[in-house]
Amino acid sequence: VGFKKMFAPATAHVRALLELPDFRHIASYAFRYSADLPAEPGDLTKADSRRFLDDFVHVASLIVDLIGVPDTVTSYRDPSGDGFIVLEHASGTVGTVHLSVNASGLDAIEDVMIVGCGANIRVRNGVEVEYYPPGWRGPYGRSTSYLPQRLNGRSPEVTDGARRWFPE
Repeated sequence: VGFKKMFAPATAHVRALLELPDFRHIASYAFRYSADLPAEPGDLTKADSRRFLDDFVHVASLIVDLIGVPDTVTSYRDPSGDGFIVLEHASGTVGTVHLSVNASGLDAIEDVMIVGCGANIRVRNGVEVEYYPPGWRGPYGRSTSYLPQRLNGRSPEVTDGARRWFPE
């Protein structure tokens, strides 16, 4: 029995955020996951491949649940086991999965970024959700503030800016 991340509170919150107009089209997404990419991931006669599929099913189920089934999957692997999987969807959405077995064991196991139409969502370690609504900091090098600036002729509201959520 394994924990299915697609039923986690953070995933439910992301699913609700993806219903916002800011995400009418998901432009791209990126997963970073602390696991290796075996040289032959499809060879189920090898222990490394079976273990990889046991780990990767969690990432794959989130991609299918939140984004959809990709049409094309391409992988690139470093000799030490790190690699990238590039996914292309019929909608035009592109995504990557960065498998980073060589990263520090002190880092989060996973990090997810989903980019929509001027907004994005980040999920850290499957628990903390950050939502960045459409906004603008002003022209580079010319703004006197890092607070949100006028966007589309509208002055920023008190509620403008990034939002963070995590379960108790």
